Amino acid sequence: MAPGDTFAIGAYPAEVQSAIDDGVAAARQAILKEEPNLGEHVNGWAIARDLGRYGTRYLYRAAWTYFGVGGNLAEDAIYPLAVVDGEGRFLDGAHRYTLHFTEDELPPVNAFWSVTMYDADSYLVPNDIDVYALGNRSSLHYAHDSSLTIAIQAEQPDNTSTTNWLPAPRSGRFKLALRLYHPREEASKGIWQPPAIRRLG
Repeated sequence: MAPGDTFAIGAYPAEVQSAIDDGVAAARQAILKEEPNLGEHVNGWAIARDLGRYGTRYLYRAAWTYFGVGGNLAEDAIYPLAVVDGEGRFLDGAHRYTLHFTEDELPPVNAFWSVTMYDADSYLVPNDIDVYALGNRSSLHYAHDSSLTIAIQAEQPDNTSTTNWLPAPRSGRFKLALRLYHPREEASKGIWQPPAIRRLG
């Protein structure tokens, strides 16, 4: 093939087609296994501040393209991703969780931040209140000390308000993506750290 040619797998002999298919399957498995290694790990979150600066780390680049295509440089945005709680246990809809920010832990941004719920396959989780993300542009309720607690669970929390509720799937693993757009230097340089997700039961 030459640059710009259209790839047509049918143009190859059957054994070559089979080898290509096997290679694609093996690459996909390698990419999926790379997810826990994306970025540094802080309080159960994987945080990469090197998006767009991969060098010769081709598998790392492929994994980021698979899970977060179009990611910005850290000066523009950072994307902490959690698949486990603060104790390293996989997030699962069978349990209830909270994400609590003290005033000093709130994501430091010059634009906006949000936390989005995804299922294990990176799809948004359907729910009765049509809420898929919460952030500083949402009508959140902050405590008197300016702290913020987000309830992460399948069922509506005991209190009647759904303001700070991010619905989780009723069962099975899920993941949370925390996005900080136009982060302040303490976030882009790694001084700020997101708090751990706490499992309640």
